[in-house]
Amino acid sequence: ASITVLLSFLIALFLVRRFLKPLRALSKGAKSIENGDLDFYIKKSGNDELSDLIGIFNGVVETLRKQKTLREQWLSDISHELRTPITVLRSELEAL
Repeated sequence: ASITVLLSFLIALFLVRRFLKPLRALSKGAKSIENGDLDFYIKKSGNDELSDLIGIFNGVVETLRKQKTLREQWLSDISHELRTPITVLRSELEAL
């Protein structure tokens, strides 16, 4: 009976570690994104619900990365568009 209990405990320990590994990776990824690191990627393995969740997580990270790039480009374009008329007005005022 004690060998069976020990064997069951070892199998349960193995399974718990296997199932918690993707959850730990997701937790680490969420903390990484919270700190602003958008280069975090979780390797997807398997074909279960946790793997689907990891795929969705990686998709969200990619979307956030694209949105950040677009936002930076938008701010750069706005800055440029505002500087051009101001520069023209400044040069005309100096000419007067």
